Amino acid sequence: AIDTVSVRNITGKPFYNFSFGGGTIPEMIDAFWFADKHANLKEVYFGIGFINFNKVQSMNRFIESSSMINNPMLYLINKIVLKSAAYNVFIKLSGEEVDVERPSLSRDIFWTATLGDPTTALLRRFEYPDAFIIELKKVVKYCEDNDIKMTFIIPPIHVDLQNKFSEFGLLEQKNVFNSELRNLGKVIDFAFVNGFTENRDNFSDPYHPNTKG
Repeated sequence: AIDTVSVRNITGKPFYNFSFGGGTIPEMIDAFWFADKHANLKEVYFGIGFINFNKVQSMNRFIESSSMINNPMLYLINKIVLKSAAYNVFIKLSGEEVDVERPSLSRDIFWTATLGDPTTALLRRFEYPDAFIIELKKVVKYCEDNDIKMTFIIPPIHVDLQNKFSEFGLLEQKNVFNSELRNLGKVIDFAFVNGFTENRDNFSDPYHPNTKG
């Protein structure tokens, strides 16, 4: 959702948005090594929230994407690609627009539902991600050795989600997460209680700022 054109206009530097919807740390790490292989990197920004800092958050769609790059025929039978193609055919034939990210529930009901089972499932199964830290240290060391500026960004989340960390007894783990990132390098932290994170109008759901203003 980051508008790289706006970022370029503000900074005067070209940026590429390599974000994943619901991205995990393993995906970020693999995306970094892929980007380094194909571009002369000068600055790198990793967006990592405490919700990602969990061993159970180990999904890695980058493996599947890489396999399609090495074998383009796999692209034709990939279920995500086929689903996207079906949406495009429907839009073309019907003339209707399809917003696959828009929930079918009302905003308030969706907000409450998001803080329910999906969040509970993640926070009840928290495990310290030793392997993630090891791999992140490799990235940081590589950046130091190759004069690549690296910054970690902790994205803003609504206070309703922040309060869940306390509810599940994870404040100590959250402090460890903050310390781990700061030990790795520069950190810009937006995930704290303030006027922005207290205002629901600034968020599309408890996890994501409202990018539509």
